[in-house]
Amino acid sequence: MRLIEVIVVILMGTQISEAWKRQNQQQLSDAFIKCAEKMNAPPGLRKQWQQFKYPRQDIAKAECFIRCFFQEIGFMEKSRVKPKRIHHQVEPFLSEKKNPKFMEHIEGCINEFKGHSCDKIFKVFLCLELGYKKEVQRALRASKTAVAAHTEL
Repeated sequence: MRLIEVIVVILMGTQISEAWKRQNQQQLSDAFIKCAEKMNAPPGLRKQWQQFKYPRQDIAKAECFIRCFFQEIGFMEKSRVKPKRIHHQVEPFLSEKKNPKFMEHIEGCINEFKGHSCDKIFKVFLCLELGYKKEVQRALRASKTAVAAHTEL
């Protein structure tokens, strides 16, 4: 393989990995279910998580659930949080007034809680909600129907 061919292959691979698209409700639901199963979360806990409630007695599971969820929907890649992807997902729910400030807010959260452990990613998530709770939750809400149907299986 000639050098130019190698460069083209590398560039194409880079473009493909950066071709992330906003997640739809089915993709969010699939990620939610997969991560809830991975955490062995009982139906009652899944229901609380779906309502963005994280009981203190199950906080370690919730932290790793959020990290798993971020990985599954593409907010993390190779243990790095991707701020542009978070912004792209939440952007349709932001007002014109909040939109310009949100990217700065995301980067501030990531910089404040550096790392990729479950507790650090959970802190990034909670930080994202500060001032943007309604928008973040609307952008990440899994389908209640899909999660309920899967829980009943």
